[in-house]
Amino acid sequence: MLSRLMKQFYWQNFEGYKDKVNKNGYLTGTEIIYSETLSARANVSANKGSTDSEVFGNLLEYDRVIITRDTELNMSENSIVWLDGAKPPDPHNYIVARKALSNNFALFALKRVETSNETTG
Repeated sequence: MLSRLMKQFYWQNFEGYKDKVNKNGYLTGTEIIYSETLSARANVSANKGSTDSEVFGNLLEYDRVIITRDTELNMSENSIVWLDGAKPPDPHNYIVARKALSNNFALFALKRVETSNETTG
């Protein structure tokens, strides 16, 4: 893989849920907990093509694919990803929908999502 074609991206892995409590100690909901932000460079496909060339089949909806020879890359399904110029702490713009590993490379199917910095109280 040519290094000049690789794109920088960032991700955080899903770690679980944490209870949210107000100042009086009452449970008000839950929040999602993610790992620290990690980054790497890899080949990233253009937007989704036709089904005859899709590694993950035509039943899974995804928009992009990250392709890397780093099979030890610790991204997992449901990781959040910043790509196409987006960087933390800005809102992420993709999630990992599926992960496929082989002896020589790793593929991550990405689904585009719309997020914002707004919080609801």
